[in-house]
Amino acid sequence: MKKVLSLLALCLTAAVIMGGCGSSSGAVSNKYITINKYDGLEVDAVEDSTVTDKKVDEYIESQLATLTTSKTEVPDRPIEKGDTILLDCSAADADGNVLDGTVLTDYELEIGSNSFIAGWEDACIGKPFGQEFTFDLQFPEGYGSEEISGKNATWTVTAKALVTGEEKAELTDENAKKLAAYDDLDVSTVDDYKKAVKEMLSEQYETNTHDTLEMEVWEAVMKETEVKKYPDGAIDKKVDAYLQTYKDMAEAYGMSFEDFLSQNGMDEEQVNKELKSAAEEAVKKELITELLLDELKIKISKDDYTKKYEEFAKKYGFSDVDSFLKEAGEDEAKELVDEAYVADWLIEHCKQVKKADDSKDEAEGNSDAEPAAEPAAEPAEEPAESAEPEAETENTEGQESNGETVQEDKAAGDSMKN
Repeated sequence: MKKVLSLLALCLTAAVIMGGCGSSSGAVSNKYITINKYDGLEVDAVEDSTVTDKKVDEYIESQLATLTTSKTEVPDRPIEKGDTILLDCSAADADGNVLDGTVLTDYELEIGSNSFIAGWEDACIGKPFGQEFTFDLQFPEGYGSEEISGKNATWTVTAKALVTGEEKAELTDENAKKLAAYDDLDVSTVDDYKKAVKEMLSEQYETNTHDTLEMEVWEAVMKETEVKKYPDGAIDKKVDAYLQTYKDMAEAYGMSFEDFLSQNGMDEEQVNKELKSAAEEAVKKELITELLLDELKIKISKDDYTKKYEEFAKKYGFSDVDSFLKEAGEDEAKELVDEAYVADWLIEHCKQVKKADDSKDEAEGNSDAEPAAEPAAEPAEEPAESAEPEAETENTEGQESNGETVQEDKAAGDSMKN
């Protein structure tokens, strides 16, 4: 579903682009549109995407932070308010059955932070470190799942240690291998890791820079284009396609179309109006693409299409080209490639103009800023979950312990939090 959202976002974001540009010259026209200017479009200059050693070091430092471990000790005293403890815990019903969503392992909790249900942290005060202890506590009425709402439970807790601080990780060959694995980099030494990071960031910055320029040249040429008329049925066809995507998304979430729209703050009249406007801009963009492909005599071979399909498949997270084409549709995929080739020509021939603020930043020595991130505004947020997770689920977050990732049960933590 994320891939569907990404593709629809790509179409809608590209469709609604409008903005300023340079003066008009070199008009070209057909029965549908007139492009008043396309060569030498003026766009905002993108920031320098050169990856400096400083940027590499900053990235590595941010990654090293994920390997930070906790300093702990087992004090010869009971638990006090304000202590951050490393604990294991679970809760059981009267029959001794462990309740779903109550198991935590190597969880750090500040006593007195009111992070868990009322009374839970107070029950730990005065208990010993390094030993298992139990206490009874009732879940609030209407809290969590029916299995635990208002129920009495016996908690078994082990305060394994007192957290006294953090141990920052150093960049060793071993840690470089661990960090490299996060980014699918194959390295064996610190030097190899730094080189690989620089190449990775350079590729990312180059992509972001190109994407930013692509957005800007399309914004400029769209503003320079006047529509005489739209091809018969083109707008309705595009609106129907957008609507069908929304309906497919609603079905995937097990919701009616009306509920799906309501969940995302829309109604049918509103979404039809917005999609009609988006469809008009999308068709306008297609007309510009067709006219400029012909005017500029841009030829795209079968191999060129295949190569671009591979790029798009990778960019939008598809396992292969066939999956991408199935999701996007061959006609839409072809349009994306055509638009990309036109955009490349426009980028090559545009004029990047520095804004006054940019000049001021350079004068003040602020030349290490990163290029703007890739625009990726999705047409609608995913519907919120209707209820909290009830059972232990595969965790999506992790704590670091001794350099290894220790998975927490996020659902468990949530079931005890206020």
